[in-house]
Amino acid sequence: MMALLLDAFAAALILVGGVIMSIAALGILRLPDVFMRMHAATKAGVVGSGLILLGAGFALESVPSVLTAMAGVLLLLATTPIASHALGRSAYLSGMPMSDALVSDALVGVYDRKSFDLAPPAVGGKRPIKPQLKEESTMTSTLLQRQMLPHAITDQTALRNIVCWLAGGPSHREAVQLALDLSQASGARLTGLSALDPKQSAYQGPLPIGGAYWAKWLAESRRTKMREGAASALSDFQSLAAENKAEVSTRHEEGDLDSIIIATSGADMLVVPAGVDRFGMKAGYSEEIALTLSQAQIGPVLRVRKRPQTVRRIALIVAGTPNCGRLSHGLLHTGLWPEASIVVIPVGAHREAIQRIAAEQVKQLQLHGRNAALGEPIDLDADRAPLRSRFASFDAAVMGTLSHRIGWFGTIRQDVHEVASDTVPMTLLP
Repeated sequence: MMALLLDAFAAALILVGGVIMSIAALGILRLPDVFMRMHAATKAGVVGSGLILLGAGFALESVPSVLTAMAGVLLLLATTPIASHALGRSAYLSGMPMSDALVSDALVGVYDRKSFDLAPPAVGGKRPIKPQLKEESTMTSTLLQRQMLPHAITDQTALRNIVCWLAGGPSHREAVQLALDLSQASGARLTGLSALDPKQSAYQGPLPIGGAYWAKWLAESRRTKMREGAASALSDFQSLAAENKAEVSTRHEEGDLDSIIIATSGADMLVVPAGVDRFGMKAGYSEEIALTLSQAQIGPVLRVRKRPQTVRRIALIVAGTPNCGRLSHGLLHTGLWPEASIVVIPVGAHREAIQRIAAEQVKQLQLHGRNAALGEPIDLDADRAPLRSRFASFDAAVMGTLSHRIGWFGTIRQDVHEVASDTVPMTLLP
């Protein structure tokens, strides 16, 4: 009878362990690359294989076999999770290609929380402190009017110095080509700027015993990869300039973000690729280099997703951002696209202050000879598909930010700025 119970218990352990390992295997097969699978194949695999070992030990019906199985389980617990996590993490920190699943955030807009980098030492950087945004309901007409009235428009300023931030990424060549087009059309001097922060290559996490050598090697590896990326971006810039027979200059800066931003302070306009941070890594809207430079208030920032052949229609979006009263001023100051028609679009038909600001900016643009008109307001509760359909007819957008989610409603509504950034080829942040 005892032998029968032991056999049943052993069979149950082996069966349960096999089921757990099968479920874990099916889940791991859904992951896109081997290093993600290695990083994930820890707990479920250990539990499943451990149960199978214990089942085999009890099936042999001897104390040594059970003790051997327990020792095997302890060995699995002490090695497999640590080794898999370490190998998977070190692969990505050392520069292995990253799947989109690792850099996309499915909870964006669902929870109001601070954002963080998946691999802080590799992609993180010192970022400027963002001002606290007030709730939408507290924004008064007086505040919005105060943004606009003191800023009188002076003579249109021609572009004399353009800086193209060579950050890499999918839109890198599009941004460089557009910067070359602007330089040749305006006669402005064009500088290609590559930048990196060597301090960001240093490992900032806890170190195990004997980990100092590994951390030093990892820092050197990251630093080398960052410099290789900067050199590649510079090479692309120079080759495109040679193809266009354009005279350009190049510059490479190494230091913290503040010092690098200061290096661009003499530019009339900054041209940057879309969707990346300053290291060329895929980034969310709040981490993009375009928004970082715009918040530094050095000058107008032109974010390039695609390079349109011509710019016929421009959307100027007035949505209650801190500087939305100066959007027309920024566009006129750059002198960009003088022949294009401009549609000033207020966000929220019930927001009287926004409506007045939009109407005043239409008048401002018309006084300077621009073809400007007031568009239909966008409903705050509009869905993404209608917004994309509306923005698809525009070649460029002028906005105060790339993302403007504030308060509880901001987490559940579609953000007009985000939809426009994903749809319109170019975005000007004055």
